[in-house]
Amino acid sequence: MDSVSVQFVTTSDEYNIAYAVAGQGLPLVRVPSMFSHFSLQWSRGVLDREFRAYSDHFQLVLVDHRGQGSSTRGLPETTSLDDYVRDLELLVDRLELQKFVLLGWSATAKIAVSYALRHPDRVIALLLNQYGDLHRGTRTNLTEMAQSDWRLYLQTSGRVGWVWSDPETLVPILHESTTQDDFLRMARALMAQPGDEMLRQLRVPTLVMATLEDSRPMGADAEARRITAIIPDARLVLFDDLHGGFKPDVSGSRQAISVVQRFLRERCGISEASMLAGSGLTRTASTDARIPAIEMTPKALSSRQLEVLQLLAEGRTTHEISERLVLSERTVERHIADVYNKIGARNRAEATAYALRHFP
Repeated sequence: MDSVSVQFVTTSDEYNIAYAVAGQGLPLVRVPSMFSHFSLQWSRGVLDREFRAYSDHFQLVLVDHRGQGSSTRGLPETTSLDDYVRDLELLVDRLELQKFVLLGWSATAKIAVSYALRHPDRVIALLLNQYGDLHRGTRTNLTEMAQSDWRLYLQTSGRVGWVWSDPETLVPILHESTTQDDFLRMARALMAQPGDEMLRQLRVPTLVMATLEDSRPMGADAEARRITAIIPDARLVLFDDLHGGFKPDVSGSRQAISVVQRFLRERCGISEASMLAGSGLTRTASTDARIPAIEMTPKALSSRQLEVLQLLAEGRTTHEISERLVLSERTVERHIADVYNKIGARNRAEATAYALRHFP
């Protein structure tokens, strides 16, 4: 596949948000970085390795943020993180994705994190790749450069942040991805919301991925280690290749895909068959397929989570469960949230119904 068919969904404030769907299987929604023009990045060989790899194993949903790529340009000064989250909500609802994997890239991963906080029942797993808060270190300096010298910033980003690509090909794509004004307004919207507190509140299975700094300039391994320690029960994987896990090995497979698949099996209880048959969505003007909810099996639950589920089914309160299992109430609440995420329940009644079906 050399390109994708760009489609649009229109927001209530009249922004056309560009998106595309490629591949089949379990839906994976990719929230892009600060520079996105997915149709050019795919067709001109910039992010085609990653896009092809994900679409070969998942049903990949690509999107350009408002102010980016094929989406409507021209952001107001009042642009906020909520605007981007609402755009994502609109797209997910339009595609009728009941359950999906959510991938967040770089600084804009805050958008994915915020969505996961609001809709933990719909996010099977959260993948954070090369996460970086614009408040911190080098990224802050680069944002200041973007304000003072846009041309220099594009050249620097092309040569340092995207080192696997030919600058002669890449820099024009970065230029076409967004304008200086829209970039800076997006940066201000992201910086207005502190990232660490959001990360501490996450209650969905989270995989943090990054490239070692020794393998790529602007690698994010230090930040990846830091945020993994903040996010409850997060897992961390660090890649040592220039392409961040998307360089094919001798067998032709890609490490990043294997890591994600293993995480979904071990942490979320999703089998290979479920990943392949996750959906049959093909959305065109003449079709309207609905993706069914994926019900997790009891294998998805740890022994402790099974105990919590069974006590919930008995009608026990959080306090009673904490006393029974000798755990703090906060720990019990975290286990309950994890159980809900894994079995697709929204409340105790649905969790009880699930328990009765699987443990009659």
